[in-house]
Amino acid sequence: MVMDNADITNVIQRFEKGFKQLYNNINLIKQNSKEVLTLKEVADYTGLSRSYLYKLTMRKEIPHYKPNGKQIYFNRLELDKWLQSNRVSTQEELAQQAQTYCMKGGRK
Repeated sequence: MVMDNADITNVIQRFEKGFKQLYNNINLIKQNSKEVLTLKEVADYTGLSRSYLYKLTMRKEIPHYKPNGKQIYFNRLELDKWLQSNRVSTQEELAQQAQTYCMKGGRK
């Protein structure tokens, strides 16, 4: 089978795309297995901007560590717990709570 330049270019582009996806997946696996994350890693992990994360740390609204007084680190388990705080109930849960409340005659 003879390949022309366009075919070779296409094969190379598909290889590069697959390689980039593999590289990104490896980085995600490494990041998810780390216990301590940098600010950049937390921004990538959460989708929050670095500037917003700085604001949250300044306001002491997100758990973080500054062992040397400058560099900010985050514990991944604490971060996950923080991300899952302030859960919003579903409509079904609210309806169930209302029904229970009414059945008890307005008492909890």
